[in-house]
Amino acid sequence: MKDAQRHGVAVLPIDVAHSGWSCSLEAVAPGPSSERLAVRLGLRTLRGLSSRTGERLVAERQRSPFANLADWVRRVAPKRHELELLAESGALAGLDPELRRRRSALWQVSALERDPRSLFAGASPPSAPSPLPELSPLEVSLADYRTAGLTPGPHVMAHLRADLKRRGVLPAAALGELPNGRFVRTAGHVIVRQRPGAAQGFCFVTLEDETGTANGVLTPQAFARLRSPLHAAPLLEIAGPLQNVDGVVHVRVQQIRPLPLTPFLPDSHDYR
Repeated sequence: MKDAQRHGVAVLPIDVAHSGWSCSLEAVAPGPSSERLAVRLGLRTLRGLSSRTGERLVAERQRSPFANLADWVRRVAPKRHELELLAESGALAGLDPELRRRRSALWQVSALERDPRSLFAGASPPSAPSPLPELSPLEVSLADYRTAGLTPGPHVMAHLRADLKRRGVLPAAALGELPNGRFVRTAGHVIVRQRPGAAQGFCFVTLEDETGTANGVLTPQAFARLRSPLHAAPLLEIAGPLQNVDGVVHVRVQQIRPLPLTPFLPDSHDYR
């Protein structure tokens, strides 16, 4: 998804008012000469939403739009954990502007009467605002990772950039502008760790941030010394001399520091 966004392709969030079961292309913001397409995330992206619920949701929406949250719940009849999953992921936002705020959405779904025999079945929940503080932008990104394994919003590293900048940690895109031999620090989400059998004990690591990817190389001695922190967290800060020769840019890793923001991020694609 981040590759798509970096190439100018918009990624639209999961939304019960618009998403199909699978991802789809959707026309947005037509320009003067051509129509722009965006990728709409599908309901199947959500971890824990059954295909039966997703397909029933789409079928009911095709019959007629949902009037509100209570109408949606009455017609789709999701399980409790699915309803909470959709609220936490922000997927109920298309039903009511108030549901764009995720703690407010969780507050409202918790107040719904789900017993179809109840006098209040199908009634809208109380309009009292949630007493809970709303999620921060970083918490929204982590909620996306927790519920869907990806985020259509800012890369998680963008939330950490101000602190990283204060400490002299460079974004991936800046490395190619620096001279060979410069000692640098960079950080990102680990997307690949590789230690091929033909590489004579060398280990290669690829980090992704909001600007692109950065590559690091560990000698056999460095790998033996840094093996534990290398596998300690999905977000890593690496440091060492920069090799920038003939367009090939990587860090010869001498130091590794796991970043504390680790929950819910996708695993790297490691190869041995």
